[in-house]
Amino acid sequence: MFDCVVISYLSIMEVSHFFDKGFAADNISITSVSDEDDRAILEENQDYSEQYKDLMRDEGNQLDALHQYKRGWMQTFNLIIASVALGVFIYRQK
Repeated sequence: MFDCVVISYLSIMEVSHFFDKGFAADNISITSVSDEDDRAILEENQDYSEQYKDLMRDEGNQLDALHQYKRGWMQTFNLIIASVALGVFIYRQK
């Protein structure tokens, strides 16, 4: 039973993508905050925001690389099949 839950959870994780709901530092200017504790929290939040954007960019690059890899192999297989078919047609005409 738990195996099914884990498998279904993993299949959901493979398809799902990050959804950006924003960070507090994206909406509030850090220089306008007067309290030092609040400013430190917002600076940390801004760091998380930048790391999150980097992760989003890296995830997109990974998906693009995976797509290009699969596409390259499909083109290779298509070229092999076409070459064999062309060879058979040339052989039969002789």
